[in-house]
Amino acid sequence: MSVQVQAVADGRDDCDMEPRARLEDSLNASDTGRERARVLSPFAYGIGIDCHSRFIQVCVRFALSSEGEHEREFPTSWSGLVDARRWAISQLVEHCPGFQENEQLRYTIESTGCYHLPVLRAWAGVPSVVNPLLAAPTRRKTDVLDARLLAYHAITGLWPASFMATEALQTLRVLWNERIEGRRVAVRCSNRLNNVMLRFGHTYGASCKLMDSHGRAIAEDLISGRKPRVPGVCPDGLGDEVKSVIAGLITNFDKAVEHADSFQREAIKFIKSKSWPSHMGECEGAKLLEFLQSVPGVGEITAVVWLCEVGDPRRFAHSKQVGAYCGSDPSLKISAGKVTDSIRRRGNKRLHVAFAQAGLRLVARHNEAFGNWGYAMARRQPKGGMKKAASAVARRLCCAMWHVHRTLTPFSYEKYKLSRSFDVPCVTLRKMGLNLAERTALGLAGIKTSVDVAAAWNGEINVMKGVGPACLRKLQSWLEAHSRQPKDCSSVERSSDGPGGKSSTGKKRRT
Repeated sequence: MSVQVQAVADGRDDCDMEPRARLEDSLNASDTGRERARVLSPFAYGIGIDCHSRFIQVCVRFALSSEGEHEREFPTSWSGLVDARRWAISQLVEHCPGFQENEQLRYTIESTGCYHLPVLRAWAGVPSVVNPLLAAPTRRKTDVLDARLLAYHAITGLWPASFMATEALQTLRVLWNERIEGRRVAVRCSNRLNNVMLRFGHTYGASCKLMDSHGRAIAEDLISGRKPRVPGVCPDGLGDEVKSVIAGLITNFDKAVEHADSFQREAIKFIKSKSWPSHMGECEGAKLLEFLQSVPGVGEITAVVWLCEVGDPRRFAHSKQVGAYCGSDPSLKISAGKVTDSIRRRGNKRLHVAFAQAGLRLVARHNEAFGNWGYAMARRQPKGGMKKAASAVARRLCCAMWHVHRTLTPFSYEKYKLSRSFDVPCVTLRKMGLNLAERTALGLAGIKTSVDVAAAWNGEINVMKGVGPACLRKLQSWLEAHSRQPKDCSSVERSSDGPGGKSSTGKKRRT
């Protein structure tokens, strides 16, 4: 949203205005001799809050008033946060005509670690939580100036309202974070175990996992003094002092895994015991998990991660917002009208990892519609095809999850356009521009003409031996250039043309 700032001077034209002062000068309440900047904004007031561990700095600013800023510092105790809210309301009632005490407060606050969460709980209302790196700090860095700048942003409506997690969602996030922390500790123990083994010449971790049944058996043999004859095991064994360290790491690994599994069960049990919001109303947790797991490639873990991070699908207006939030929305860097780079937007890291792994599994297996569509895309890419295809499938998965969550209906392929049908003239493979090796590979599979290529385009042609990415791109270019009317495969039947170039009506096609 653009911010219009106009300096108002009595009896002077725009051409006679003085040069614009620095932003921190316009936010300085002590400059009483200088005409103040007036913000043309739909909001009559703005509240900015700068958070710290021991105190918060609150600034109340009015758009079209000569009152200036009203600032105070409050402690972060619960009573202090409540007093801060009461003070802000009293300032608005006194200096902002038409404001009612029962209205919800609009305010902009920095997301400083977790110190802003108690403020959100005490103030409620309609907050705009802003990353400090995006708040564009002034040249002089002080808490007072930061609060003034946030209040200025609140007046202009620069930042949209943020999503407020409910009590149930906060509880679910705490439970799931314990599961994540348990997994992290387990991975840390496994890495430390490998570090100790490598110090004494044991490299068996390169051929097996250290904590699976085979790797654990080798470690237990080394602890007990035996020297198993396994590739990667040093005949020197382990010292007595090191054996106790290895045993402790294995014990800690088992405890961490049990800790993670127990909180995973607790989180799933909590989900099933609650009702969760959607566009269609409240839905029981058990039923919601069934709907979410109906999406291809989505299991129980991915469904729980989705519910933890999203919570309420009504926070998104359309699927593009969902793709951006999940980090599956590619963005282009454009300079002078030319694309200089293609990057991925920074989104929710946990959702991005979950959907990227699910998309990669579907493309690697290519045993259903999403996987086949992604695998065909990967085969036609000269470089990095699997990564690009997995990202494309991940975006479809996150949008499908949002649609299932908002409508409370099982997943269906009905409205997806995952394949294309080409109505092309019947020519030989030589006339399509293929070389001898490519024609031979297609001929061995029974593909002799362009009509056969169009019929097999969405299926078996993507897994044929001898048909590489260059051949697929060449075929795609020819089909798109000579197709009379490309349509969705769901609404067009396969052509019944034969090698002679005759259609089902008996009329010979023009080649």
